[in-house]
Amino acid sequence: MLNQATYFEMKARAGTIGAALAAVIDREVPQGVRVHLVGHSFGGRLVTSTASAMRTPVRSLSLLQAAFSHNAFGTGIGRRKIDGGFRRVVADGVVSGPIMVTHTRRDTAVGIFYAIASSVSGEIAKGMVTSRLVGGPADLHGGLGANGALAMNDGEAVVHVATVGETPDLVCAKVNNVLCDAIIGGHSDVANPDVGALVWRALSA
Repeated sequence: MLNQATYFEMKARAGTIGAALAAVIDREVPQGVRVHLVGHSFGGRLVTSTASAMRTPVRSLSLLQAAFSHNAFGTGIGRRKIDGGFRRVVADGVVSGPIMVTHTRRDTAVGIFYAIASSVSGEIAKGMVTSRLVGGPADLHGGLGANGALAMNDGEAVVHVATVGETPDLVCAKVNNVLCDAIIGGHSDVANPDVGALVWRALSA
C-alpha cells in the first residue's frame, strides 16, 4: 500500500535497484535471450528504470498499476514543455514488443495518494474522491496506474478496454494503455486470471 511516509524511500530505491539490475542483465544474459520485464506499483518504476538503462534489447514491458507519473513516457509536458523521465524508452524504441500499462481510477493508492505525495515532493513527470484536480488526467502529478500513459505523440500509444474473460490484442512497439475498470478493483488486485492473461499476451506478442 502506498503511503506518504514511505513514498520518497520507495521511489529512490526503485530507481537505484532498476539501474543496478540493468547492469546485471547486460552482463549475465546471453545474446538472443528474450527479456521480458514485469512490475507492479513501485516495481513498475523499477523495471522501467531497468529498461531505460539496459543495452540488452527488451522484448516486452508490463506495468501493473504502476506508481509513477502518467507523463513519464510523454513529451511537451507543462509550461516548460519538458520530456518525461522515461521518454527515451518510447522515443528510442527500447522495447520491441508491447509496453502494456494497466490503469483504473478504482486504484485510489495511485489515483489519489501517489498524486498527493508527488505534488508535495515537487515531482513533475520524472524520472477523498478521485477528481480532475486530484490525481486525474489533468493533474500534472497524476499516476500511470490511474490514468495510463499521457502526453504521447500521435501513433505512440493505443487504447484498449479489458473485460472479464476477454483479453485485448496488444500492439508491438507501442504503449498499450489498457483500461482495467472491469478486472482490477484496487491497487493490489493484479493477481487474478484476467490480469495474468494480459501479461501473457504481452509476453507472447
